[in-house]
Amino acid sequence: MTPDEADRKLRDRWETLTFDGLSIREREAVALFWLDGDVFNGGIHQYFFNSSGDLAPYALSAMSRLGAHAQERLLRSAIAKLGVDPSKLQLRDARQECLDRLGWETDPFDAETMAWYELKESMYSLALVDLADAYPQ
Repeated sequence: MTPDEADRKLRDRWETLTFDGLSIREREAVALFWLDGDVFNGGIHQYFFNSSGDLAPYALSAMSRLGAHAQERLLRSAIAKLGVDPSKLQLRDARQECLDRLGWETDPFDAETMAWYELKESMYSLALVDLADAYPQ
């Protein structure tokens, strides 16, 4: 199966089964889809602000499993700067409270976002290659 075929299959399953009905690998892929979208659209700050940040534990798990160590280090660095209790990382309100405490004058995650842009590797593309290998032919 090609990554494009894996993308179509994942999207079909996501629509049919909803997020909770997906396998862990598929949930990780969805988490990386939203992470890529937010970071490349508005940076890590946007990712933490939006509901897609709820999936950060899945994103971290995927990056570790897929060997995306540079991206994992950047996201962990940003999480440390955010200062959210790790058990509340998936809670949007908790992340937004931390963002408010950090202030809005400057972006505290600018260094991580800029480093992320330089890597130029789509996490979602990496997840699709993984899913293409995992899906039955």
